[in-house]
Amino acid sequence: MVGWQSFNADATLTEKVLQQFGNTTTVNPLSWAIGNEWIPAEQNEGVLIPDSALVRGQVSARIEKHGLLLVKTPPAMKAWLKNVDNFHGWDYNLFLGSVLWRILKFKDYLFRNQECN
Repeated sequence: MVGWQSFNADATLTEKVLQQFGNTTTVNPLSWAIGNEWIPAEQNEGVLIPDSALVRGQVSARIEKHGLLLVKTPPAMKAWLKNVDNFHGWDYNLFLGSVLWRILKFKDYLFRNQECN
């Protein structure tokens, strides 16, 4: 199971938020690594926008020191994200293209390395 505690990059992370959601091990869904550098939106394989389609290159992300995923979105997404700072309810929408890409890549790896009897 993969999940994130993602927040608006401009959010004020209060002590309450850090106690409730922090201190987790997080993998950035854009790089599949645990580093804290920003992964640019160009590496996002697609955001699933409701009543639309999978749109590439819209969202960037990085892991902050407490394990929360900070997310930068374009201004056009503010209404869709309901102007909240906690994006957890939209995690899979924000990173669906990258999650699907990773699943396909892993599937290819498994089939290439499977012994045929």
